Parts: sequence; C-alpha cells; structure tokens
Amino acid sequence: MTRENETMEQAISILVVEDNDTDFLLLQRQLLKLLPSSTCKRAINRSELIELLQHPYDLIVSDYHLPDIEGENLLLLIAESHFDTPCLLLSGSIESVTSLDTPAHVQARLQKGDTAALRAAVLAIVQQR
Repeated sequence: MTRENETMEQAISILVVEDNDTDFLLLQRQLLKLLPSSTCKRAINRSELIELLQHPYDLIVSDYHLPDIEGENLLLLIAESHFDTPCLLLSGSIESVTSLDTPAHVQARLQKGDTAALRAAVLAIVQQR
C-alpha cells in the first residue's frame, strides 16, 4: 500500500462552511471521495457556524462569502475557537481572496471547482497529522 493510499484511508472530521447547496454537494463528494471514512458537517450562515464551532474538527473548508458574514470577519470567527485547525478558503473569484493577509490557520486559498488543487491541499494537511 502506498503512503497516499494510507493517507486517504484516514477518517477526519471536516466542517464545510458553504451556503450554496450545489457547491456544498460537489465539495462534499470530492472530500468523501478522497477521504471516504470522514465526516462532513455543514454551516450555511453565521449562527450555524457559531454553533458548529463548539465541536472539534480536523479540517475546515470555508467559502469566503456567506449571506450574513464574509471575508476577514468570517476568518476571525473561525480563528477564535479553531486557530490550530487547518482551514482551506474557497472562492468563486480567487482575486477576492488573494489580496488578503492570510491568517496562520488558512493553509490555502483555492478557487471553487479546482479539484486538483483541493486534492493536493487536503492530502498535504492529512499527511501532516
């Protein structure tokens, strides 16, 4: 068995912060295809995010924009309780996140739909565990 296969068999707890149903389903499918034993929880707004941040996660994958919170405020909210949890920041427009000062817990800024970049980022995070 290769190291990559061993990594892919690890079960991790993932929080996905995404308000768009289609984007969430695609992302969840990609994550569970890569890490089939893992679990995904979903927050679609600020109040759900606050509630779900009460629990531990191995990875947080977050859209940059939610209806009631976005950008740096969203990242600060996540960092308040999960500063040591790796976070992947997604956006439909990569330009909206490339100008940010990236907090330490943000491992990568990715464009939505870039499956290869998502796979590489998730594998790198899992291999560091």
